[in-house]
Amino acid sequence: MKVCIVSEDTYGYIFLRKIIYRLKDCCKAPDLEVYNTGSSYNTYRGSHYDKLVRIVRVLCPFCDIILITKDADGRNIHEEEDKLKNLINNCEKVKFLIFNYQIEDWIVYSLTKHLDPNPAEYLKTHYQYEKYKLDDYADKLKFEILKNLDSFYKFIQYIKLEKCFS
Repeated sequence: MKVCIVSEDTYGYIFLRKIIYRLKDCCKAPDLEVYNTGSSYNTYRGSHYDKLVRIVRVLCPFCDIILITKDADGRNIHEEEDKLKNLINNCEKVKFLIFNYQIEDWIVYSLTKHLDPNPAEYLKTHYQYEKYKLDDYADKLKFEILKNLDSFYKFIQYIKLEKCFS
């Protein structure tokens, strides 16, 4: 299965790619691979949603799953997902991974078993975290704890590894 990751920023892509490769090893899933898009859809000019639509159009023929991530920052997850679904309705391979607050949710939950409204700030205060260090935390995640978090469980379902955590 070829997974393409499109995240809001480059750090998120690298973090998720590293997690997928860890899961590939621990779940013995040799057919799982990450298509190296390195794509992020956040832009400082114009609509980043226009960029997202263009990225999906290009990736759709090459991937089995296109995983689009978004930080909800405390907003309603379903509304955030619906916004993206309304934009991207021409590729059935697209799956949405919406974090309650930020992608750092997984790190904080893995460390503390709770979600923080500002996980990046929590990590900065307690662990001297900086965004560029995000992928360093991929090796420290405790999957047995994370499987209880909705966004992580949805993620492992998307990449068809939920049986590994049954």
